[in-house]
Amino acid sequence: MSERFDVVIVGAGISGSSLAWHLKKRGVKRVLLAERDRPASGGTGKSAAIVRQHYSTPLMARMARASLDRGFK
Repeated sequence: MSERFDVVIVGAGISGSSLAWHLKKRGVKRVLLAERDRPASGGTGKSAAIVRQHYSTPLMARMARASLDRGFK
């Protein structure tokens, strides 16, 4: 068995899991999703959802704004 991957994603929270899914959907063959504990055992599993409009980083603020533009509320 080969231990080679096209992409290695560290962290199986919502972002890492979503990224892995989208890469596979776009045809990436060998994706490794690595997590030290269980999927969503970090911040994703502790969050009930992001219900707010203030963020501490510009990136998170842009992502939240983009989700509103796409109808993800």
